Amino acid sequence: GRRVRMTHESDPKDVPWHEQDVRYVVDASGKFLTSRTAETHLRLDDAKLLARKAPSRVILTAPPKDDNVPTYVVGVNEHMYVADGYPNVVSNASCTTNCLAPLVKIINDAFGIESGAVTTVHALTVSQPSVDGLCGKDWARGRSGVQNIVPTTSGASKALGKVLPKLAGKVKGYALRVPVATVSVVDFTVNLCSDASFEAVKAAIEH
Repeated sequence: GRRVRMTHESDPKDVPWHEQDVRYVVDASGKFLTSRTAETHLRLDDAKLLARKAPSRVILTAPPKDDNVPTYVVGVNEHMYVADGYPNVVSNASCTTNCLAPLVKIINDAFGIESGAVTTVHALTVSQPSVDGLCGKDWARGRSGVQNIVPTTSGASKALGKVLPKLAGKVKGYALRVPVATVSVVDFTVNLCSDASFEAVKAAIEH
């Protein structure tokens, strides 16, 4: 007998979160990635506020586009949420960053990282057309997502620097968009600060 309510709104302020007593909003649209736009979820006019409360937190599922939104990855830096004063809008980074950051933290803690390179082979995304078209930002992104392997940028290395500040600028990366609907793989090549055998690296990760 339980029902899930659905709405169709392009502006977060028009979504009636207050009618369902929603306290935490997970924004997976990839569109509202600044503190100003994401905080729209938290605003209600005075009449609505008298009846119900607005949501108190917004969690983004992509890297933010401004420095006002902190980024957290569980197992890496989620403890900083308290130290940061319980911010209203946070990012849980990207799928690639959630794959990469815990592994990088383990290796850096155990052996130290001088530099690294990341290649992510990623499923096509909503930004890619189904047939060849024009993309002024990057001509390669205009190629059909269902017929091509498209090289493009990856925000994972920048996001990695946010959750592991000591490694900011040390890890570079790019992405290959491939014509599959879901799943991806990350290849990480690293220069360590100290010698380590394959077995030692395995043991550190398994521990």
